[in-house]
Amino acid sequence: MDMPIVFNIPHSSFNIPADGWRFYTVPEWAVACEMLILNDWFTDEIFSFEDTKKVVAQVSRVYVDTERFVDDAQEYMSQFGMGVIYTKGAFGNEIRRPLTEQERESILQKYYYPHHQALEAAIQESIDKHEHCLLIDAHSFPDKPFQYERSCSQERPDICIGLTDSNTPPEIVEFISGRLRECGYTVAIDYPYAGCLIPSRFIDDKRVSALMIEVNRKIYLEDFEVVYSKELFLNPNPLQRKSGMYRFKNNFEDIMVEVYWNFISKDKRTVTPQQHHQRRLSRMLAERVNGVIPPELSYWWHSNY
Repeated sequence: MDMPIVFNIPHSSFNIPADGWRFYTVPEWAVACEMLILNDWFTDEIFSFEDTKKVVAQVSRVYVDTERFVDDAQEYMSQFGMGVIYTKGAFGNEIRRPLTEQERESILQKYYYPHHQALEAAIQESIDKHEHCLLIDAHSFPDKPFQYERSCSQERPDICIGLTDSNTPPEIVEFISGRLRECGYTVAIDYPYAGCLIPSRFIDDKRVSALMIEVNRKIYLEDFEVVYSKELFLNPNPLQRKSGMYRFKNNFEDIMVEVYWNFISKDKRTVTPQQHHQRRLSRMLAERVNGVIPPELSYWWHSNY
């Protein structure tokens, strides 16, 4: 089954290009700390499902943030030095000198525009094959707000769903939020983060449905104190996966199959949710023969049998 679902994953990479370190005004360990604090840990794993596509940013958001507007005048986070090119870090400290227009444009040409072009191509391929695409803008967020998030003082949910005015079908949001609550998660709409990235050429295109899914890191990561120190950099595993990561991954994959079956698929001969369950069992047995069982399949096995 080839599902017309595309995941945009802009914040999972920990890569800084070799020629990019020269722009920073803080030690390398400090830049590494910023990535440990700000990056969306493991979202490239959490939102990696069979029969779907994912477009993953090739560099860390601390180098260039593909989720931001290129024009700082349009970008809310630019007032905190965290526009498309970060000059400040998580705590408002300067981490990079201002770039020349030539340096800035070079970075955008190498990493920002290619990511958006790849995302557009994946969406168009889905439309060409299926006459539809469900775009999921995939993120995670800390349970405690950063200092620049003063407006996000109320208790944070397990899952945040972000909407667009143009491309988010209410019935899909209602279905996904309802199924997530049935799985035991608390869900909020457009809180603590709002909106959803969608390429401009697809705005108001009814063939493209889009929404943002943000996962609270407390669900899938062991407790992690946000600090800024050499010790954080030297700790080889400051964040550890919890079993909740695999629980959510399995739950959300099931929900995506149900969304596809109920709202998108025009060919009812495609795989049903029950057949998807059976196929997962076959995959589990095949992996068992190979001797390496992925953690999410192991979790699924113990949860069901």
